[in-house]
Parts: sequence; C-alpha cells; structure tokens
Amino acid sequence: MINAVLIGYGKMGKVLEETIKAERDIKCVGIINPRREGKSRSLVELCEELSEKGQMPDVVIDFSHPANLKMIIKGMDKYPLPLIMATTGFTDEEIEKIRDLSKIVPIIFASNFSVGIALMNRIAKEMVNVLGDSFDVEIIEKHHNRKIDSPSGTARTLVDAIDPQKEFARKHGREGMGKRAKEIGIHSIRGGTIAGEHTVIFAGENEVLELTHRAESNLVFAKGALRAVRFIAGKRPGLYNMDHVLAD
Repeated sequence: MINAVLIGYGKMGKVLEETIKAERDIKCVGIINPRREGKSRSLVELCEELSEKGQMPDVVIDFSHPANLKMIIKGMDKYPLPLIMATTGFTDEEIEKIRDLSKIVPIIFASNFSVGIALMNRIAKEMVNVLGDSFDVEIIEKHHNRKIDSPSGTARTLVDAIDPQKEFARKHGREGMGKRAKEIGIHSIRGGTIAGEHTVIFAGENEVLELTHRAESNLVFAKGALRAVRFIAGKRPGLYNMDHVLAD
C-alpha cells in the first residue's frame, strides 16, 4: 500500500481524493489545505502526526499554488519524500528551486498529468521535425474562469516541445497592425467550467493541420497523477516528467 499526502484541497484536490478511494494500492493518509481560514498544518507537522500513528507517507502530491513551495521544501528537508508536483505558474527562480530539490528527492514535475497531453507533446515535436518552419504555428488553450495563470503551463510546455531552442518569439495574443514575424502565437481563453482544452495549429500553404486535446473532466489529471505515484516509488533522486512515466 502506498500512503499519499495531498497538498491542496480545491476542486482538483477533491477529485484526487475521491479517485484514490477507488484504488486498492494507494491510500490518502493526510491532506494539507493551505487556503482554508486560519493556520493550516505544514508538511512537517503533518508528517510528524502521521509518524506517531504509524502512517508515515510514501509520497506527496501537490495540486495547489506556487506560494506553497517554500513550505514543501522545508518539509522535504526534514522528511525527504518522493514528490508529484502538479502545480503550475512557477517563476524561473522557483523552478530552479525545484531542480535543486530534485537532487535530494525524486520529483515528477509536469504542467499536465493527462496521459493524452504527454502523447500530444511527443506528436507535436515530431510534426515540427517533419514540417520544419514552412508551417506557421499557433496554440489556443481554454480553461475554466477560476484558473489564475495565463498561458497555461501546458501551453508553455507545448511551445517548448515545438521550439526547444527558442528560435521563435512567443507572441501572446495580437492587437493592432503588423505582419506575422518569426513567432509562435499563444492565445488564452478563460470561461465557465472548461476543464482544459489545447489546440496546436500548423498552418501551411493551402493546408492546415490541427492537433487537439480536450479534457472533459479533471478525472484525467487525477488518473495520470496516480500513474505517476506508482512510477516514482523506489526511484532515485532526480527530475522526472510524464515521458518517463509513459516509458516505464
């Protein structure tokens, strides 16, 4: 049995908790809800409580907010546990801290834990290898009206897969006059309860290719996260992603 601790108890955290209940090999032994009123438990405090009960966690799953990174790092200093990092919106400096932490504990760090998105990244990369720069590339991402970061972490990951050397400018939306430059357009839509939709458009001479992934429920992210939990058990410290999970 894998004992898991959840950080974050918003909509995604609740879906994850319910998904774990249906699993035979994973158990949720504790939840940290940093957003609730008053002082919430830290990771150190929760691990101490669970240790006294004989339920020390085997993995930590973070679906919360970048502001909790400091608390997570402090907890890992005392209790070095495998970490599933599903939070997005980190600054470059915070990402560097996650890289440093991965020298101590194994971390699966991904902007999206959907298996479909992991495959989409692979396919988009291969399409660019075949099409080269003869096709213009645009990315459209849609999410619910409560998502706080734009563009989504998944859209950023797709851009990096398409243009790893950063040879193209990132153009966030368009307004006014001007011809298209050497760029990749990224467009964000926020509204309603859209779980997540990403489309990569490859527009060439007289033909257009579109690659779309649509998440109809947050359940796909929860299922992917649990697949990552099973993967990370027993792994050495290091920074992993969903490609590693799929290849296992």
